[in-house]
Amino acid sequence: MTNLHVAYYNCTRGMAFVDIAYLRKENLQNGMICYARRKTGQLLSVRIEPGIQRIMVRYACLVKLKPL
Repeated sequence: MTNLHVAYYNCTRGMAFVDIAYLRKENLQNGMICYARRKTGQLLSVRIEPGIQRIMVRYACLVKLKPL
């Protein structure tokens, strides 16, 4: 099982894959993933669980981050 599978099934608490695909650095706020649902526009927040935090740290170096 890949890290993507672990993150999707265990750590995102039911987020739709399309919503995960559109996440940006700006969606991470105070230990939460805050985003607007692509299908409905509803604003949602999901706590960043330890499992997803480890995966995010592991792959952060592969993401091109623009300066704040």
